[in-house]
Amino acid sequence: APVKADLCDSLTLEFWDAPSNKNLSAHGIGIGGGTTKVFWGEDKDDRILHAGVSNLCVSTYRDGYLDLTTKADYKALGAKKVGNASPEEMQFVTSVVNGELITEKVARNGGGGPSSHGGSSARVMTEREVEEERKRKEN
Repeated sequence: APVKADLCDSLTLEFWDAPSNKNLSAHGIGIGGGTTKVFWGEDKDDRILHAGVSNLCVSTYRDGYLDLTTKADYKALGAKKVGNASPEEMQFVTSVVNGELITEKVARNGGGGPSSHGGSSARVMTEREVEEERKRKEN
């Protein structure tokens, strides 16, 4: 399930054997019972959408041990003013890709328009995802 964070400083998110939301629908597991089949980060919808976040630290733990970790800062990631939007409004996504936690710039919202911070509940897409979708449509 997505997590959203805006305009924060020194935010730490730790996922300790955290189940993905996919467990609830795919496996009929309710809150407080059952076995975790899919951990946070193993599903493409498990992601952190953030804008204007300085010193973000994200870590996943399995069985008490650090599994994955990454740090991100919107300034270090090259956030800049675009049109009327301030650097703090540039969106990024941190998620697990090929077994690694990575942070990517949002290219557009799921509706196909330019990325924006308001309104749409459609899944945002990173530049990598837009390129993958373009290649999929070509084939």
